[in-house]
Amino acid sequence: MSGLKIGLDLGGTKLAGVITGPDYQVIASRRATISQAPQTMLEIMSNMIFQLCIDANVPIDSVSFLGVGVPGLIGRDQSIRSSTHIPELANVDLRSFFEKLNSWDIILDNDVNCAATRAIPTHGPSFFMVTIGTGLGGSFVLDNRVMRGTNGFAGEVGHLI
Repeated sequence: MSGLKIGLDLGGTKLAGVITGPDYQVIASRRATISQAPQTMLEIMSNMIFQLCIDANVPIDSVSFLGVGVPGLIGRDQSIRSSTHIPELANVDLRSFFEKLNSWDIILDNDVNCAATRAIPTHGPSFFMVTIGTGLGGSFVLDNRVMRGTNGFAGEVGHLI
């Protein structure tokens, strides 16, 4: 099976992951508690990727895409500018870390922007999404596109602990 996709959702207290088929049907999913130490967090994230492949009984080379949702301000260059819940994430180069693991297409984005992108087919071409979890997040969608703003932070209402 090829064309598999892995999605990771990094939260203030947990990491959730899924592996889906080309039609986005979930094949396997996992959750883990995270550590706020950057090196440990990277190990937990990479371990989850490998475990998802084991759970789905597929080789890692059959995964073509990795999407990672991160709580915080993610710049247009997909760099983590800040994260209120996980301040240690600021300036951690997640993209380079994942590129060393495999040759996936990678998208790193704010977690609420990821949720809004996936909600477009269900909620229509224009809406404002608010999420409440460990913090508060927001995303503007206009004409089926997440609005990013000059620095990539449009819609971000701020992370409230």
